[in-house]
Amino acid sequence: MAKTALAHIKDGMERTGGSMPVFMVRNPDGKVEKISLPKELGKLMNSGDAKNMLFDGMRQIVKHKGITATCFATEAWMGETTQAGRLVSPKEFDAATRQRGFQAAVDRGWVIRRECVVVVLQTEEVMRSISQQFERDEEAQEIRWIGEPVTHTTPQSHFKGRQKMYGDLREENLS
Repeated sequence: MAKTALAHIKDGMERTGGSMPVFMVRNPDGKVEKISLPKELGKLMNSGDAKNMLFDGMRQIVKHKGITATCFATEAWMGETTQAGRLVSPKEFDAATRQRGFQAAVDRGWVIRRECVVVVLQTEEVMRSISQQFERDEEAQEIRWIGEPVTHTTPQSHFKGRQKMYGDLREENLS
């Protein structure tokens, strides 16, 4: 599912310069299906509140239908840690970014913002993310992929954030 979602989003970006988020699920019978999102939703993906509502709705679908795996792919920002950022303790970083998130780290010079595509695949046991940086060449009207995709895997019990679909879904694990 993750490779399919990554290929789909990269293809859309190469053809049009942008893409719509891709959401896929594996049903209890093993059948994988892509859930199409309305085009209007793409604009809302820049709103934290709208993303919270989208993922909350998806958690309800996962629970109600017994979905065994989810996969979400989208364009995103990632932070490349600067020398100044490496000097900040995790506690200080969390406190400074709690209200304004990623932008607060950029404003403080702790990270450099980079564009990437991110795919998050989840089951009840594991979360796997795949990310790949890119640059937009507006003049040539093309996307340039930087390096190879980077994969990170963690137990579902260690995964936190608004995209979390399985495990302990208390509020403190979703922010």
